Amino acid sequence: MSDVINATELKRIDNKTVNLVNGFVHNTQKLLPINNAYYTIPESINRMILMFYFIDNNIFDVCNTNKNVINDNGRIFRLKSFGRGYINAGDSNGKKSGTFAIKINDMTIGKYVYIGITSDISNCTKDQSMGHYRKGNTYFVYGSKGWGYGKTSRTIGYKDCFAFKGWNKGDITKMVWNEKGELIYFINDKQIGTINIQTGLTYHPCVGRIADDMELEIV
Repeated sequence: MSDVINATELKRIDNKTVNLVNGFVHNTQKLLPINNAYYTIPESINRMILMFYFIDNNIFDVCNTNKNVINDNGRIFRLKSFGRGYINAGDSNGKKSGTFAIKINDMTIGKYVYIGITSDISNCTKDQSMGHYRKGNTYFVYGSKGWGYGKTSRTIGYKDCFAFKGWNKGDITKMVWNEKGELIYFINDKQIGTINIQTGLTYHPCVGRIADDMELEIV
């Protein structure tokens, strides 16, 4: 990381932390002599303090529509009276191992929610379901209330890997992938299954939905 945090990294810091640091610098400035440029705290110092608090948070910054479905500085994926079609979103910051957690704030019962990882973020810019991503390797769970499956994409062999009971409003789904070739899924901290994944690749967390009213939030 550079000694001054860049704009992309700054976007990944939550607003509460940004406001806290900005307020601290502002109040410190008021304690220093005025009308003397020597005592003016430069913007670079403000950003260096933010860098200290920097955590590489996941955000949604890639999507296959320019309509307003990404909200709250990239942390909420929301569809409202959107109509039909596959809507995808992902994080351009890929990792060889990582953790991603999503909360089901709202969903229309009976329609699919996809939560997974892909080695090619350009998949999230296409109008296609996660199971039909055409580039790289993709692994995911999908389902609704009462049912769900862990799967691999058609690109690498479309198949069921495990079954689970689906989601309810308020559920938190977490996935953890590692360099041992495991993608482990949890719902409300209870493990529901594991998918074997290709090692040596950089993966991007992503979500998808057949467009109906719903809201997913990164937590």
